[in-house]
Amino acid sequence: MQYIYHLGAHRTASSLLQRNLVENLDELRAQGVFYVNAELPWAIKRQRNIIREMHAPDAEPPGLPRRLNRRIAKAAKQAGARIVLQSNTESLGPAMHEALANGMSHPGFYPRAEQCLHMLTVDRPPEDVRLLLYSRTPETYLASLYSQMIREGWSNVDIDTFCQSLDLASLDFDTLKTRIEGLRPGFRVISRQYERIKLGADTFISTFMRDIGLDAKYIQPVRPAHVPDLDAAQVEALRHVSFGDTSRNPKRIKRLRDQILRQSSNPADPVMLPGWARDALHAPTTKPYLKAVS
Repeated sequence: MQYIYHLGAHRTASSLLQRNLVENLDELRAQGVFYVNAELPWAIKRQRNIIREMHAPDAEPPGLPRRLNRRIAKAAKQAGARIVLQSNTESLGPAMHEALANGMSHPGFYPRAEQCLHMLTVDRPPEDVRLLLYSRTPETYLASLYSQMIREGWSNVDIDTFCQSLDLASLDFDTLKTRIEGLRPGFRVISRQYERIKLGADTFISTFMRDIGLDAKYIQPVRPAHVPDLDAAQVEALRHVSFGDTSRNPKRIKRLRDQILRQSSNPADPVMLPGWARDALHAPTTKPYLKAVS
């Protein structure tokens, strides 16, 4: 049995991928794939809860879910599958913006990825494990995280303050890949840069299928509406709404937010990282950066 874990990362079209896998479940089954997200959704939920418990303040180390992994393997064997596939962007722990929203001070880039993956892959033969990691350029990754944070109303800080609140020196996809590979001898990690895959469901899904050793010929891609990152004007408008007097009618605030979010973003007005943050992202060997005071 081969065990394939799609790890994300966040903001790399994981929801698009998962939607397509569910819509093509019959074809996956025909090619010998047991897609855990669709076949045993409670197992994915349990894994997510364990990972969240690991990152809770003063959390006790959770027990390794050997029994859960055995139940997944047993169900896949009974289904006659040769591949067990899971897709979960929380497999590496919370992204930097989520950690910040949860009150973590100066969060790093998946600092506990090894512990999370050890929990997910316990008792799996390492030679049978394949890990798929989609990366992004650090600049677009951070801008997308910031956009989501503002869209979801998790924060209303400006992007300069957001960047100062993170451990930028830790944001390195190549180092993350090396850390994952070093977790257990025999692990195979496939890493692809999201921006280098031609955007669109067809190419994205066919690339993923090839990575897990399947024939994409009979896969029928679905194309859900793309939700682009916010533009700079939308970010400022949402921040302005958030800064309003708390005595205002919450329904009116929600209506204003919805009006802004319904507008199409302007690609000519992108959210831009401050120059000092871009410099920090390209100097990973230095200490965590703080904005220089002029």
